[in-house]
Amino acid sequence: MPTRVRNAGDHLLALWHLARPAIWLVSIVPFMLGFMLASGRILPRAGGAGDFGLAVFVIGPLVWAAALLINDAADLEGDRGNPRRARSPMVRGRVSVRFAVIAAHAAAALAIVLGLLVNGSFAILVAAFLAVAWAYSVPPVRLKTRPGADVAANAIGIGAIVVLAGWSVAAPVGAFPFWFLGQSMLVTTALYVPSALVDLEADVAVGYRTIATALGRARAFAIGRACWVACNLAALGLAATGQVLPRAMLPVLVVAVPVLIVAYERLIGRATSPRAMVRGLIVLSFLFLASNVAFVVLSVR
Repeated sequence: MPTRVRNAGDHLLALWHLARPAIWLVSIVPFMLGFMLASGRILPRAGGAGDFGLAVFVIGPLVWAAALLINDAADLEGDRGNPRRARSPMVRGRVSVRFAVIAAHAAAALAIVLGLLVNGSFAILVAAFLAVAWAYSVPPVRLKTRPGADVAANAIGIGAIVVLAGWSVAAPVGAFPFWFLGQSMLVTTALYVPSALVDLEADVAVGYRTIATALGRARAFAIGRACWVACNLAALGLAATGQVLPRAMLPVLVVAVPVLIVAYERLIGRATSPRAMVRGLIVLSFLFLASNVAFVVLSVR
């Protein structure tokens, strides 16, 4: 029988594992996109470095600690039957559900308070992200077990709210080109579907209804692939017209887009196990990130 953690150091180590640092980039990358669109810079000028650094801390470690801790607390029974979650401190009994819930609320409160130090718009967007995270995980709403709503929650939370949060650090939210959110939401959806497919067998075993369990592997993958093709073709169109993406990116995208579309088919569509799917998702994410290095280089003023 696992032993509960007994000191502050053990609790902090458990929090570190539960907050899953590898996931922080899932929000930091779209945050940086929003900031770059608003400022034309990768990093802020010297006078704005404090607010920028605080915003990154909030939108990365703090919001994910809050979102993942509350999710794990709600998912404990299901996670016990999921081999991928076998090493979780909660599954192993190292920390309690009560501890996770208290820590989640503390992280959420701190995120909003620190967000206010950046600016009011940023704090409101942080609160909106946390509201979506709670609705995604916590009964009775629990959008993650409502097929379609699980996808929408991620598309809105990461693909829209986080991008707007990055923009709000450098410019008024009202000046954002809101039509561009469709593009970022397509990317988020295309990358979320494989994450649902990773847990398909475990979710079926515990009776969770997600887009993957409701539609099955083939149809769920088809949705992800359609979104991936659409967002990449849209990027070509944006570059060709000079809307948001600079025209100088067009030659890069002419090469990168077919590679990315084929990679999605091979790495995700042909994955034969959850582990292979995870590897494919990681590789695909890095390929997509690499293709956007050109955007950074050509957009920075």
